[in-house]
Amino acid sequence: MIDPINDALRNGQDLRNKPAALRNKKNDTIPVSFSFFPLRDNDKVVGGVVTLRLADSE
Repeated sequence: MIDPINDALRNGQDLRNKPAALRNKKNDTIPVSFSFFPLRDNDKVVGGVVTLRLADSE
């Protein structure tokens, strides 16, 4: 299985509004979207920030 965050971290690419799912303590699935932004130090990726947003219910 390909991990998009690890892949983006290796390649230094942003990911925006990608679908994902979280599980709560009751094991219920909560649809979210996530974005990933790599953090750089002198052109080297040293980490990243992931943001989560509740998916729009339609």
